[in-house]
Amino acid sequence: MKEEWPSEPTKILSVFRHGETDWNTLSKLQGQLDVPLSVRGKQQVGILPEALLADGIEFIYSSDLTRAKETVLPLAERFGIPVRFDARLREVHLGEAQGMHIADIDSHFGIHSWSKWKSFDPRWDVFSFPKGETKRQLDERILSFLKSILQTPVPVRVGICTHGYWISRMLFLLNLQPKEDLRNCEVFRIRLDAESFFAEMAP
Repeated sequence: MKEEWPSEPTKILSVFRHGETDWNTLSKLQGQLDVPLSVRGKQQVGILPEALLADGIEFIYSSDLTRAKETVLPLAERFGIPVRFDARLREVHLGEAQGMHIADIDSHFGIHSWSKWKSFDPRWDVFSFPKGETKRQLDERILSFLKSILQTPVPVRVGICTHGYWISRMLFLLNLQPKEDLRNCEVFRIRLDAESFFAEMAP
């Protein structure tokens, strides 16, 4: 399918989390480990077409991790919607915390480690787990991606398949209400205006 669309100053984004994995149900931290969808997760994907087609999306960006690919490819193949995989949409890298149960984080990395990680207090923007990304590094990836789609001639209405923590930080960066416990396949609709975005991001 041809990808020839005019550049537009505003994008309407339908941002959604991938389907459920077995690790989600076990409260195990995935980060950038490549975990596939569970049986339930594949069933959840079936609810997305109605929501996204109602939004009129013409193009999808997706994380290149397996759980995101398994979420968007059935939709793209069924309805002929172009997909572009982008590593900037990967979940935050949690370093040595990847593969651990959330309940074990504080005992392993120190008391309040998990609450510091979940906090939106700027004091903890440089906090990370050993060998992992900081929140600030993730924020830089998010802003780089958002900037690029505003400057790229893709359709106005764009779907974005990514991960829970990525979405929470994006909402926070855009001065929207962040949400800690996102449901799998939950869709967030956002109007991204180039003029206001670049004005807010200016040093």
